Amino acid sequence: MTQLAKEAPDTQLELFKEFQLGAQHLSRILPAWDLLFPFLFSKTKTLPPETRVDQIPTATHSFATPTGIVKISVSPALMSARAKSPSKMVYAGEREELVAATLRALFARNEVEAIVEQVPAARPGETNSMIVLAFYIRQVRSELARTGHSFSHAEIDSALEVLAKTLFSLERIPDDGEPEVAPSIPYYHRYLKKGDKRVIYLNDIEASQIISGAYRSINSDLMLRLRSGLARWIYRYIHSEHRNAQKPDDTLLPPPCDISYSLLTERGVLQKTKTIVNALPRVRDALAQLADLGVLHTSAAAPRGFIEQQITEPTGGRRRIIDVIWHVYLSALDVQQIIMENAEAKYRKPDFRYQRPSWRVAQTEAARRELKTDLLPLPRAPNPASLLPARLFVKK
Repeated sequence: MTQLAKEAPDTQLELFKEFQLGAQHLSRILPAWDLLFPFLFSKTKTLPPETRVDQIPTATHSFATPTGIVKISVSPALMSARAKSPSKMVYAGEREELVAATLRALFARNEVEAIVEQVPAARPGETNSMIVLAFYIRQVRSELARTGHSFSHAEIDSALEVLAKTLFSLERIPDDGEPEVAPSIPYYHRYLKKGDKRVIYLNDIEASQIISGAYRSINSDLMLRLRSGLARWIYRYIHSEHRNAQKPDDTLLPPPCDISYSLLTERGVLQKTKTIVNALPRVRDALAQLADLGVLHTSAAAPRGFIEQQITEPTGGRRRIIDVIWHVYLSALDVQQIIMENAEAKYRKPDFRYQRPSWRVAQTEAARRELKTDLLPLPRAPNPASLLPARLFVKK
């Protein structure tokens, strides 16, 4: 039995108190999970109903880490036949990504019911700690609408079902040793519904990351208002991995956060193309979205907030592009946000895991308080009446 199961129920309350932030614009990101799972950010994500089982393609991606190769495979969800539609295979895409991120934001604001429940493990006599969320579809729909996304009740329900039926497997190939293959798990361990109410069991990876404190804060309002899944992934990556963030000044550019074409394709965020140049407009547009919301620092040296460096090699004729690196420069306000996120996460490092969550919360109270101030408030949506030309209202 896990240590958490042996402790008093108050420990669960402390655990969630540390995870939850309260402010409307804040949420949590789990880098070891959110940057790992490859949603399919492409137009084609449904296979025809006549597709045979042996013809179902699995989305597979591999990338190098300091300790070896990580291989990820994702199988589509088999959606049962409905009244007027046959059964079909559906990959988790942008709709599913938005619904999952929105549910996480509601959880981080303590707007959904959450408990830790013990479920039987693979080994006899052992249990795993699972996090269970109970909520209403209308809560998710309302939050999506607030951040500029209009999904129906049926679409949100379908997205949750796709996530619960999407299988994810992980294989580690160390530099020295035998490959380690983990059993396939669904994105959501279990999905139950009764009327408008829904119950979600988070999978083992996501639950263990939350219980161990392996998460960071993020401005979910800003992230969810980015128009593309690629832009949202880049924003998550910057706030998870850019540890050398420094505020810009008038004369020198700060250290950039480098995003490469090879990184995006290895993580499955961007589909490989025969010619790299065809994929460049999508990345440029994603970075432009970040610049529009004040995330990037523009200057004479980097007027768009980033510098594009193309890596080429000679051929018989024109040089061929083999990779592209975007050196991304962050605005002073976004750097300040990252600094506060680092301070809030400081006492969740392994050195402090033995401490009670309430102690860690007390040590980071100042950072948590500062995070509640939205440094990059989004522009207000214009009043429809203000868009009407003034000439239509001629004074008599």
